[in-house]
Amino acid sequence: MLPLKKLHITSDDIRVSSIGIESADYSASEMSDGERAVFYILGQVLSANEGSILIFDEPELHIHKSIISNLWDEIEKLRPDCSFLMITHDIEFAATRVAKKYVIRNYYSDPAWDISEIPDSELDEQTITLILGSRKPILFVEGEKTSLDMETYRLCYPEWTVIPKGSCKDVIQAVSALRKLNKGMPILNIKCAGIVDRDTRDNSQIQKLEGEGIKVLLYSEIENIFSLPSVANEVLKIEGFDGDDLINKKEEFKGRLLDYIKKELSDDKFEKFIVKRIHRRIDNYLKNIDLSNTQNSNEMKDKLTSEVLTLTDSKINEWISEMKDEIQGYINNQDIDRLLYIYENKGLLNETALILKSTRKPDFENWLMRQLKVPNSSLLQAIKAVLPELS
Repeated sequence: MLPLKKLHITSDDIRVSSIGIESADYSASEMSDGERAVFYILGQVLSANEGSILIFDEPELHIHKSIISNLWDEIEKLRPDCSFLMITHDIEFAATRVAKKYVIRNYYSDPAWDISEIPDSELDEQTITLILGSRKPILFVEGEKTSLDMETYRLCYPEWTVIPKGSCKDVIQAVSALRKLNKGMPILNIKCAGIVDRDTRDNSQIQKLEGEGIKVLLYSEIENIFSLPSVANEVLKIEGFDGDDLINKKEEFKGRLLDYIKKELSDDKFEKFIVKRIHRRIDNYLKNIDLSNTQNSNEMKDKLTSEVLTLTDSKINEWISEMKDEIQGYINNQDIDRLLYIYENKGLLNETALILKSTRKPDFENWLMRQLKVPNSSLLQAIKAVLPELS
């Protein structure tokens, strides 16, 4: 926490000292830009006429994010008789203010401004502010702000504003909420879409999501894309391999990666992998049991009992058998592309990094992000080729 400051003003000098800390004071001319900004704002607020409208352009300028919200809370308390109007580019700071909020969506040389009030929505204020302030369509994806996933989406879909929402559930909710907002306020006309990992979704679930504006990756998770032979081929070319050396190195990669996956799916690990995926199918099955047509409690119990019996007596065994056959078939055919549709393991990218560049996952991720930004990157094109097309 930063120490509190105190001004010492005399007829010929202004000096600053820290409250509660024994240290020499110093001249106001030696203050940091942040200190100058805070004292200037305080002076303007305290000296304003009663009932004034105080307009601040970029009130966050030079002030550390750790104190900006609390600082303005205290400043506003100093003058309850005044109205505060703040113009800011900092969406996080704007979301902390308890007030009506507006977004400048466009400027015309007339001059004129296209301004929209931020409406009530299931989306959080920070997200809705970002959406209204964007001139691009909105793409919600899984992941975090600083992840390789996020950087990949931004570079592969430059014509979209990409917003990470964490989990697939959050992506689905965000697309649904923005669609509702569009329906309730047609004037907004905000185009949106979502992309989620494949996980254990079957074709019917994928079709349902696509009907809701959400695309599903071909692969279990986006990290798997970086282990595809087509992507590995581009990495190896960047590393200087060509001709027969490139072919041999790519075959070596495929063989070693397949050996790794086979080892990870051996014995009890295979059973654990299958059970984990079956858990998700069971969850989805139970969530989709439709009891809406039952007329009374007995009908409802009978329907539920029948569905659960079907699940335990046949469905689970059927799914287990299908999944085992599917995985074993891909392994036998050395079909890594298809295997990566369903295989998931956070250690996979680390193994890919070791095989291709003899490095660890964090270094490989940083290298990938640098290479994806190279103009006309063939690596980026190889990744875009396996991502969903957005209309």
